[in-house]
Amino acid sequence: MLALASLLAPGCGSTGPSDPPTHPAGATITTTVVGERPFGLAVSVTGVVYVTQLDASAITRLSLATGAIEGTVSVGAVPTDVEFDASGATAYVTNQFSGNVGVVTVASGVESATIPVGGTPFRVALQPGGSRVYASSNSDSVYAVNASSNTVTARIKVGLDPNGFAFNANGSRLWVSNQSDGTITELNTATNAVTRTLTVGGTPQDIVLSPDGTELYVANLANGVQVWNVSTSTLITTIPLQGGGFGLALTPDRAQLYAAATLSGQVYVIDRTTREVIRILSVGGLPRRIAFSAKGDVAVFSNEAGSVAFVR
Repeated sequence: MLALASLLAPGCGSTGPSDPPTHPAGATITTTVVGERPFGLAVSVTGVVYVTQLDASAITRLSLATGAIEGTVSVGAVPTDVEFDASGATAYVTNQFSGNVGVVTVASGVESATIPVGGTPFRVALQPGGSRVYASSNSDSVYAVNASSNTVTARIKVGLDPNGFAFNANGSRLWVSNQSDGTITELNTATNAVTRTLTVGGTPQDIVLSPDGTELYVANLANGVQVWNVSTSTLITTIPLQGGGFGLALTPDRAQLYAAATLSGQVYVIDRTTREVIRILSVGGLPRRIAFSAKGDVAVFSNEAGSVAFVR
């Protein structure tokens, strides 16, 4: 492991029922070397870190407390995204060139089932409540999957190359970014109908909905992070990032946005209320996806150049 600064004591990042959510202090950055182009990333409620490896047909498991590699999970070809269920017992991975969504049993570290979907699946997300899994294809569709039966229940036409998901609080709406035509699609998850299409321009990537559902934050490779008013479908402002925006995630305390500017090798920390950049982490390489510990005191992001970074 290549340490840029010393790790905190093991056990940091754990959370209990009485612990209020927070965000990383940002004073300590450590990196763990992970080969074969780490890309997709998720952190479970129990502190398991999974990162997909595009060139290895595998997921690497890391310790949230120490950053140490704890093992690997063999999955399909070119795994691009991974997400845990609410309990942390099951993970879902998009195996892009295998044309399926893999179901991983975390305790055994085995891909125990696969769900065939159309096209080459790229992103995956679980609806709040866990009844459905949604996966995007590389063309123009999002697939709804019954999480109990592992069967596709609907194919929903959206924009071109959907690659970012954001649910509202109760899961009744799903927002989808479409990178090749510069649009955002809003879906009604009860009917699987498209309810709105928002043209944002550029190349939209990860998206985040504000806690109250009034604002949509869009990481855009063209300019940075856009802030949109949901009710009026109007652009409020753009927060410029050198190299544009790719990965985007909201801290568990809802106070900060972390944005990965892949083309400049930087991760920006943004105050969500003031929209000001409060810290820039120059990590180099190709930072991609971002996730947080359950409590929020640790940020983790994948770097396609060959590492996983932990910010505390």
